[in-house]
Amino acid sequence: MEDPHQILGVDINASKEELKKAFKKKCKETHPDHNPGLDGTEFQLIVHSYRLITDPSYKYRDEEEKQPLEVNVVVSLEQLAFGAHLTTYVRKVKIEATDEEATPLRKGAANASVVEIVDYIKPGTLVSPISKSYPQLAFEGGVRIDVVIHYTLRDHPRYKLEKTGLSVKEKIPAQIAIDGGVFEVESLFGIRQLAIDPGTQQDDEYIIPDHGFLGNLIVKITGFIIPEKGVASERREKLKEHEKLDRQFLEKMVKDAERLP
Repeated sequence: MEDPHQILGVDINASKEELKKAFKKKCKETHPDHNPGLDGTEFQLIVHSYRLITDPSYKYRDEEEKQPLEVNVVVSLEQLAFGAHLTTYVRKVKIEATDEEATPLRKGAANASVVEIVDYIKPGTLVSPISKSYPQLAFEGGVRIDVVIHYTLRDHPRYKLEKTGLSVKEKIPAQIAIDGGVFEVESLFGIRQLAIDPGTQQDDEYIIPDHGFLGNLIVKITGFIIPEKGVASERREKLKEHEKLDRQFLEKMVKDAERLP
């Protein structure tokens, strides 16, 4: 846009009286009521230029409204994996100066209008982050502003997003690590059984194909679960008790068989 002083045809150091005089003259020359061949565009430019020069709060709002309003929205891993409807409320504050000397940052009465944006995230959307633009949304007072929403991923307490999928840290029973066996792993899509090799060490990794987010589930072995001594002793006692009951049952079966004719 051309300099507003040039549009009004005044010097940059023009007084208030000179500005008013030039403004009235230009209005008569460009107002569509006095000039049927004009559509009012030039008249609006004259009014806009005059307000930019004479109204500090108007100039502040004009500069502010040219900038897109940026909003950050945090989403969860589950919302990305399974899809979700998200509602974002964008709040726009309008500041008006209370007198000619006031600047919007020092004085003024602020009021706000809120625009509701409903968006749908498709299942399997990858955030890195992603941004969505909503041009020229209408706020209170007929103000239209471009809004940009930036979606970022919230840290998950269990899973970490990797280049090839999701990773999860697990501790497995020491006996399974030594002898091998089956260990159950909770994924985003349910419980999965993982075959553990004999002699598995800490920091070993296992892959469950296609059960991570947009890739594999990477299971990282971070340690081992060792039964407490008391627990192990209790299990041994129960085994002895079962063996004793088994012997008693077999002895009874033998005696019953000997009584048969």
